[in-house]
Parts: sequence; C-alpha cells; structure tokens
Amino acid sequence: MPIDLPKPPRNVARAAERRAAEWAGRGGFARLVWAPRESLGARRETSLAAPHQIYTANLDVLVDPGSVEKAAAPTAWSFLIEERDRPVAATEVNISMPAETPAQLAEGPFVEAVAEELQTIESLLPLREAHFELRQLRVPALQLAALWLHSGERDDVFVPLKPAPPPLEAHVPYPEARFVAVVSKLARSMIDAHQSGDEPDRLGS
Repeated sequence: MPIDLPKPPRNVARAAERRAAEWAGRGGFARLVWAPRESLGARRETSLAAPHQIYTANLDVLVDPGSVEKAAAPTAWSFLIEERDRPVAATEVNISMPAETPAQLAEGPFVEAVAEELQTIESLLPLREAHFELRQLRVPALQLAALWLHSGERDDVFVPLKPAPPPLEAHVPYPEARFVAVVSKLARSMIDAHQSGDEPDRLGS
C-alpha cells in the first residue's frame, strides 16, 4: 500500500482513545459512509483510524518557503473515529498541550472531506510510483487544509480539502513545486492587503 500511516506516541494514542470512548458513550455521532482504513489496536465498535500528524504554517514563512517541510511545524495528531468500521468524527491531540489535556473532537463537513479524500486518494496515479506518509497541512490565515503526502523517494503531493481557497481546487493533487507557487502567491497577496489596510499589525497567523 503506497500510503504509510505513522505510529503516534503512546500518550497521544491514549488521549485520542479516551475522547473517542467518551463520545461514543454519548451516542452523538453523525454517520459518514466511507471504506474503513487500518485502525489502532483491535477492531471494536468504536475505534481509531488513519492516524497522521497535522502541520501548521503561518503566512510570513509561506511567502518564500523553499519547501513546505521548512515552512510548517507539527502541531497535533489527528485520527478518524470509526463506529462499526465507518468514520463518524475525528479527534485531535495538540502536541504542545500538557498530556492530561483532553483531545479535541470534530464532526461535520470537514471530517467528511477528509474521509472522502482518503477513500479515493490511493487511486491517484502519482501514488502508485512511491510510498507516501500521510500528513495534513493547515494554513489558518488562508482557510486552507490539505492532505500532505510526504515521500523520501519523489516530490511530495498536496491534495486540498474542500472548500479550498481559489485558485486551488479541492480533490486535485498538486506536486509540491506547483502547490508552493500558488500558496506563496496567496500569502503575499494577503500580507500586502493587510499592510495597506488600516491595521497592518493585526495580520493573523
């Protein structure tokens, strides 16, 4: 299988498992239909799947990043929560917070976008040629989230999640050079807009 799922630290996995178990007990999940992926541990009614790290980048470092690897920093771990083998939610563990901090939980369109993308991502032609580690990139100031397929064998690939900021398109795989060129231009445009505005010092990250 060309997509490699990284193994999270034990404390991170446990925090995610506690959150999944807590919310499963409340019966508050909205169902999403999606083919199951490898879960952490034994298959249960509620289990964790598709573990991957979330990397976050600020606008200033994206103007001339060189590579996303240099511009983005790991900030969290994300897991899909499966109920009877179907993704129903996601949970995130912030790696900068104390170990006892509860994991966050997300439901709704964004979780659905991740699940849908993972369902079809392995059919992409570039992914048949090398192994890729699953990651996620977020640029909050651009309202951009993308699955990041990192490889030591060939160029990385980025697949924006919907809704993607124009001119990026959701579901479209971008080679890193093309992705960086578009995102750098978006970052520069936003920085210029803020600097020419009334409150240039209030540019978000």
